[in-house]
Amino acid sequence: EQQAILTAAAEADVVVLRLLGGKRAMPEMFDPLVRICHDRGIPMIACPGHQEWDQELVTACNVPPSELDAVFSYLIRGGVPNFQNLFLFLSDSYLGSDYGHEAPAEVPWEGVYHPEEADGLTAQDFVDRRFQPDRPNIAILFYRAHWMSGNLLTIDSLIKRFDELGANVLPVYSF
Repeated sequence: EQQAILTAAAEADVVVLRLLGGKRAMPEMFDPLVRICHDRGIPMIACPGHQEWDQELVTACNVPPSELDAVFSYLIRGGVPNFQNLFLFLSDSYLGSDYGHEAPAEVPWEGVYHPEEADGLTAQDFVDRRFQPDRPNIAILFYRAHWMSGNLLTIDSLIKRFDELGANVLPVYSF
């Protein structure tokens, strides 16, 4: 499997990695992958899986800092529109296309979610619209990534069930 990844990288036009844990996420593969990209002139972009730069990953990259920063900005903000524009950016920058792309868009880092409410619901909006003082309160905390990707079936089911049981439910997502 590792050899297949290295072979695919050797044939790629650009390699983008997002590594939670930095170089340690790929202990046997990271250095060979970097060597392949550098030896063959393949643009190599390695970004951390968290919000802080990882100097070891930055050092491994062979693209201008402005391009590394742009890719990291798309990745860290997340969301479907940012990933679409990331791919357009990569295509325009490294594959010679001219699709055009938008700058990374801001996406909330945390917020209140409810399947029956529009995005952007504030805690005060929730209280004003949904809070009933005679009911018990239950908070559901979940990863922002689930909200951004629309992976909300479990959260929606919990909200519905707790509501049926007579509780105020406050679902909150965070990074």
